[in-house]
Amino acid sequence: MFGAGRASSLLPQRRTIPFGVSTDPPPNNREQLRLFTNSRRIASRQWPSATNRSPSVSKHRKSIVTSHQKDAGTIETEQQERFWHVRHAASPLIAKLAGGRVSMQFIEDGVVPPAALADYVRGVRAALSAHDTPGVIFGHAGDAHVHVNPLVDVRRDGWRARVAGVLSDVVDLTARLGGSLSGEHGDGWLRAPLLDRTTSPEVLELARRVKHAFDPEHVLNPGVKVPLPGQQPLGDIKYDPMLPEIPSASARVLQRVERDRAYAEFRLGMLEREERTG
Repeated sequence: MFGAGRASSLLPQRRTIPFGVSTDPPPNNREQLRLFTNSRRIASRQWPSATNRSPSVSKHRKSIVTSHQKDAGTIETEQQERFWHVRHAASPLIAKLAGGRVSMQFIEDGVVPPAALADYVRGVRAALSAHDTPGVIFGHAGDAHVHVNPLVDVRRDGWRARVAGVLSDVVDLTARLGGSLSGEHGDGWLRAPLLDRTTSPEVLELARRVKHAFDPEHVLNPGVKVPLPGQQPLGDIKYDPMLPEIPSASARVLQRVERDRAYAEFRLGMLEREERTG
């Protein structure tokens, strides 16, 4: 159900399944939907590594995939579309159900070796608990690629310190388990200054050299792939109530992007249309 994303090129190939779905015969639609929202069972499940997987397990996996493919043929198109909608709407739904909290995606893209998935999920839960921050965990279990949406109450004093604490703990966890901070969404301003904690100096130097070869004047997204001197992962956070208000037209565009999941649209084009129509 979940796509493999960039993680599939980094890790041994595994069938991608929602968290909590076992390797038993395929459940019905209602049960799949229930299991889709259940991430708790993953912490206690023992996933076979790529090196010790037995031939019988591989044969069983093949039969499961075939069974799922046959079962999918019995699902009507409308049902399939509704089912996929749940998957794609996961983050927007979480944001809507967060109450007075804000669903922040600052540790949303971690990936680890499959054998370390359970340890990673346990570690993420421990980090959230240690900093008094609830969160929702979902993702691509077959690739050990995890999306986490911490639910942050920006009205409480010290919320920025809690966010920074969760981020630091999860970065340390990822490094300890031999994982990557970005399984499919890229590094960007947030993760670029953290790469020296998870990536070898040799690899970082190669990245700098490639960046310099294509952008010697450092004008193309500076600080996005290679951090700038002194760059910090958490600067201005758009949810901070202490930040100055942005223009109303810009606010409406950003609200539309989140509401309609219009992340692929050109923001400046949206803004120009919004300003013309008012």
